[in-house]
Formats: sequence, C-alpha cells, structure tokens
Amino acid sequence: MNYLIVGLGNPGAEYADTRHNFGFAVADFLAKKFAATKVKTKLPADVSRARNGDDDIFILKPGTFMNLSGNAVVPFAKTKKIPMKNIIVIHDELDLPLGVLRLSVNAGPAGHNGVRSLIASFGGKDFARLRLGIGPRPDAIPADKFVLGKFSSEEKEQLPKIIDQAAATVANFFAAGAKNNVGISDQKNIQE
Repeated sequence: MNYLIVGLGNPGAEYADTRHNFGFAVADFLAKKFAATKVKTKLPADVSRARNGDDDIFILKPGTFMNLSGNAVVPFAKTKKIPMKNIIVIHDELDLPLGVLRLSVNAGPAGHNGVRSLIASFGGKDFARLRLGIGPRPDAIPADKFVLGKFSSEEKEQLPKIIDQAAATVANFFAAGAKNNVGISDQKNIQE
C-alpha cells in the first residue's frame, strides 16, 4: 500500500523559515526521521520515499506556489495510485495559536489557498489535514504579511517540540486511522 505525506509551503529562499512554510519544516523532519531517500520525478515537487514493511510512504513538498499545490500533489498521487484516505496534508493555520495542532478528515479549506487548490484538483476533500497553529496574528499586521513573515526568536524556541509532536501525530494517523479507513478528529495543544 502507498501513503502520501504532503507538506505545504512556497518554494524559494525568500520563503524559507516563514510561517507559511511550516508544513515544509515538518515534511523535512519526517524525511530525516524515516530515513527517506529522494525520488526522481518530472513533476514540480521534492519527493522522498520511506519503507514501512511492505508499505511505501512518500513525502512530498510541492515546487509550485501555495495556491497551485494541487498541480504537483494530485498527479503524483494518481501516478502512485494513492487514494485520498491514505494522504495527510500538513499546513500552517492562522486561526490556531502556535502550539495547537488539529487533525481532521474531509474538511473544507477554511481559507487556506493550498488546501483549496488540492480540493479543486482532487475534486474532493477526503484526505486528512494536520493544521499547525501559527497565531495569534497581531491586529496591526495584515494576514498575508504575517504568514509570510519569519517566526520570532521566542517562537523558534518552541518549534522543535511542535514539529516533534506533529511528526508523532502523522505516525499515529497512519498507524490507526488510514489503515482502518476511520475518520479522525483530534486536537493537541502542546504548550501545556
């Protein structure tokens, strides 16, 4: 069976380490944790593969900008015959505080352009989403500037713990949810 982990973000050095690229950071961590090896693809994506028994777990970071994420993810999923129930998408969430993770299945985009692109390209929303809180946003900073800004030094101190918890949530999803085709709804606050 094939599984797919998608970390959302924007390509390019100017977007590295921004809040909007939080999904990329978790995908990179998982690739290292699972000792994944790079996979060649003609699609605009960075892809690696790890083995878990007889299963292939692919980790994909789109090489497209956020609002075109579906252009990279959906063709790859179709080529590898990965059903939506075996896909988890990891992305930043402005409406959740930093340190809060929310896992859901079959949810709408909630204003996230990367998720909106995936739903449009798949023609459905039956994949899982792990939303990584990046808020709260100060009133004086517009949303687009906030998500494209870098984490503060205080926030950076929290990131390793958050990323580790996100990785554990993804592993638990595949162990419990995806293999049993069971919808999951969970919330974790790791600031406690």
